[in-house]
Amino acid sequence: MILRGKIRTTEAKARAIRRLVDKLIARAKQRTVAARRLIAAFLPDKRVVNKLVDEVAPNLKQRPSGFTALTRIARRRGDNAVVVEVELLDQAKGVVSPVKEPAKPKKSKAVKKVGGKKPVAKKQEKINKFVSNEIKVKPQVRVTTRGQAAIQKRGTGK
Repeated sequence: MILRGKIRTTEAKARAIRRLVDKLIARAKQRTVAARRLIAAFLPDKRVVNKLVDEVAPNLKQRPSGFTALTRIARRRGDNAVVVEVELLDQAKGVVSPVKEPAKPKKSKAVKKVGGKKPVAKKQEKINKFVSNEIKVKPQVRVTTRGQAAIQKRGTGK
């Protein structure tokens, strides 16, 4: 991942990789011989160690943590696992951390309760949030054994 800048893997593996890479980059930012040796003890390839200490760490010296980004791509066809792309953030390329804007005061709305549980507006917000986070996949056309065209949606798990 350090040599290429990004990789595609499952979400579970990506989260494990993210922790390790963040710790390695934090160590590489020290730019000492001791830090280089500790990284070399963990990563056996000298090219990776040199690139990490000499190229990647200086680009991320202003960032205190969170050196990687996960982007959901689709679901894998065989086991319906979520496939994500893990990439190193690089401030030299223009990818910077988002600046939080001050929160706007919320307007109070009269909300009726349904069934005594949650207000309707809150339920609708959750539904909208879920729908916006869904993975959108374009349908693909494949030809079956009899020569008929069939449309499949890849990654939907259905």
